[in-house]
Amino acid sequence: MRRVLPVVVLLALLGGAAPAVAAPQPEVRVFVGAKIPAEELRGVRVTAAGKGVILRVAPGKDRATGKVTTVGTFTPNPAQLTAIRAAAKGVYANAKVTVPKARGEMYAAVTVKIGTKERTALGLHGISPQMKALLDALNVALPPDRVLPVPEGLVATAADSPPGAKCPPGETATTASREVSLKDAAKAGMVKLTSKGKISGDGVKVEGTWKPIKAPVKLRVNIEFVDSGPSPTAPTPASVAGQIEGQLNGKLTYKGQPIKVDVVAKRRSTTDAPTPCFHQIYFYPDNGVRDYVDGLDGLTNPQPQGGQWNYGGANDAVTWAHETMHLAGLNDQYRDFFQVGGKEYPVPSSVNSEDKEALKKWAESKGLDVNAGKLHSIPHKGHENDLMGSAQGGFNVPEGSLAKIWALSAKTVDIHGEPGDILLNKNPGHQNLGVGAAFDMSVKPGKPAVKEGMVAYCIDLQDKGPAEGDVFDVLGNAAGRPEPGMAELARVLQHIDSLQQRLLQEVPGAQLAVWRVTNEDGTTSYSSTADAILAGAQIPAGVNYNTPHFETPNPGVPETTSITDGVVDPAVGTDPAVAAEIERQSVAPKPTLTRLAVSPRRITSATRVLTLTFEFTGAGDRVRARVFKRGRRKALRTTKLRTVEAGATSVALVVPKLSPGSYSVRLSGRFGQKAVRFTVSG
Repeated sequence: MRRVLPVVVLLALLGGAAPAVAAPQPEVRVFVGAKIPAEELRGVRVTAAGKGVILRVAPGKDRATGKVTTVGTFTPNPAQLTAIRAAAKGVYANAKVTVPKARGEMYAAVTVKIGTKERTALGLHGISPQMKALLDALNVALPPDRVLPVPEGLVATAADSPPGAKCPPGETATTASREVSLKDAAKAGMVKLTSKGKISGDGVKVEGTWKPIKAPVKLRVNIEFVDSGPSPTAPTPASVAGQIEGQLNGKLTYKGQPIKVDVVAKRRSTTDAPTPCFHQIYFYPDNGVRDYVDGLDGLTNPQPQGGQWNYGGANDAVTWAHETMHLAGLNDQYRDFFQVGGKEYPVPSSVNSEDKEALKKWAESKGLDVNAGKLHSIPHKGHENDLMGSAQGGFNVPEGSLAKIWALSAKTVDIHGEPGDILLNKNPGHQNLGVGAAFDMSVKPGKPAVKEGMVAYCIDLQDKGPAEGDVFDVLGNAAGRPEPGMAELARVLQHIDSLQQRLLQEVPGAQLAVWRVTNEDGTTSYSSTADAILAGAQIPAGVNYNTPHFETPNPGVPETTSITDGVVDPAVGTDPAVAAEIERQSVAPKPTLTRLAVSPRRITSATRVLTLTFEFTGAGDRVRARVFKRGRRKALRTTKLRTVEAGATSVALVVPKLSPGSYSVRLSGRFGQKAVRFTVSG
C-alpha cells in the first residue's frame, strides 16, 4: 500500500553563516512526525556550540500553517554531543530523499550545516539508517517527554524492493494515451501504410501523425515480477495481468470516456538484469505482509518503481489492482487502527503496522496485548467503496482520482493494429495483406513517428506480391466481416500472432497457412509448420472457404484511407475537448502569489525562528526570502532558491539576533516580489 505525500512540507530556510572556525562543528535541525495534520511535529535544533532547543509544530492549525513553537532547551553532555555530531556528519555525507517500503505515514527532515555549507535529508514514509542513528543519539540527550518518534520497522534497507532500469528518453513504465484502431487512425488521416516489398513478415512501413481526436483512454502498466526461481504454485505473469485487467476494465471512466487498463507483465529471476522501463515487483507466496509499491509517479518518472506483492491470498486480484493504480498515481484513502475489546486505537504513523515486532512494541507501550486485538484499516470518509480506501470486491474509483490520467492521455495517441486487420493495396493486381502481429505506435503533438516494421501476410495468391512503395488502405478486421472465410482468416492470423517469439519475426509456415484459407484450390502443398498453425486455429481439412478478394475504391489517392463496403469512409474530425486540453497543457502556467504571511508578527530579540507562509495558484515557483530592517537596503538574511509547488507552503525561517525595530521579509520569484512586515521588541 502506498501512502500520500505530505500536504504541508516543512522546509528549513536557513540564515547566516556561523563564525568561521578552524574545525567547524555541525549545526543540526530536525523535524519528525506524521504527514497527517492530526498529529504534532517534534523538532530539535542543536547549535554548532552544542546548545539544544526543543521545537514543536502543534496539530491542527499550526500544522496547516507550519507555525513552529519553542517549548524548551537542553544541553547534551560531552559524550552525548560527540554522538550527535558524529551521526549528523553521517547524514551530511549521505543526504538524500529516502523512500523505504512506503507503508508508513512518517515524515522526517534533517538539515545539517557545517561551516557555510548545508545539506538536507528527507524521509518520506520512513528514514535512512543515518537519520535513524541521529534520532537515536538525540533521544539519549532529550528529556523523556520530548523524545523524537523513531519509525519502527520503517528504516530503509537495500533489500526493500528490486532495482529498476531507467526508461528511454520520453518513455515511462506507466503510460496514459488515447487508443485508436488502425481503421480509425486511417479515418482521421493519422496514418500512412507503405509496402517494403515483401509478401510476408516485416513488410509494412508505418508513418503516424498526432491529431486531437476523441478516443478511449488506455492506461498501460509495464510490470516485471522478480523471484529466485519459478514456483509451481505461482500464477503466471499473463494470469496476474489478466486478473488485474478483469478487476479494473469496465470500472474506470472519466468524462464519459472509458479508461482501459493494459498490463504488460513479464517475469525475471533475481540473477537476471531488469528490463528497461518495467516496474520491478518482488513476487512471493503470501507471508501475511501487505503488498506495497515504492512510488506513485510511474506516469511521469523515467525511473520505474519497485515493490513487493504476494500471491496465494484470499483477495489477490483486487489487491493487485489496488497496487497497480498506485503505479498510475493514485493515493491510499484509509488509516490503520488496532482494535481491542471493541475500542479502536489509531496506529501512529511512526509505527509500521505491517511489521509484527514494531506493532507489538507499540502495543505493549500502550498496555495493549497485541495477541488480543486485530489490525484493520478504516477508509477515509467518502471513500468507503473506493478501491484505494478498501481493497474489497464491489469497489469503484471516484472520477476525480482519474483526472491526471485523463489529462496526460491527451498528449499521446496509441495507434493499434490488431491481428486480422485487412490492408488493401492501392496498386491494382498487387496482393492485399492481413496483419499477423499486434502493432502499436505512439504519436505526440508536433512529433510525427515512423516505424519501419509491421508484420503482415499476403492474402491473394493469384496476384503479384506488393511492390516497394505500394500504399495500403484499411478495410478493418476480418473477424468483423460477413463474407465466407473471414472469421477463419482472422483465427489463423491471431494464432500466428500467439506464436511469434520475437519482435517483427516471421512465423515459419504462416504464409502457407494464410493461403490455405484465402486461396485453397486442392493442389496447394503445405508444410508441417503450416499444418500445425491450421490445427491450432481449428481450421478443418478439405474445406474450400471461397474467400473474396477485395479491391480499394480509390487506387489513385496517395494517402491511406479507411474503406467500408467498397466506399471510402468520411474523415473523422478533431475533438474540441482534446484540442483544448492540449492547448492548456502547452501554455506554461504562471505562478500567482495569493497569500504571504509571517508569524509571529511581534517577536523579541531572542526569537530566532519565524514561520513564513505563502500560497501560489496556477503553478509553483522558485523563491528566495530576504530579511531587511526598515530603511536599510542591505539584507540581513538571504535564503537559497527553493522550488515550491502550487498551493500553500509554510517554511521555518531562521533569523539572526535582531535589534528592536521594524523589519520585513521579502519573497521573490518568477511571480515578482512581495513583502510582509514584523516588529522586534527589546
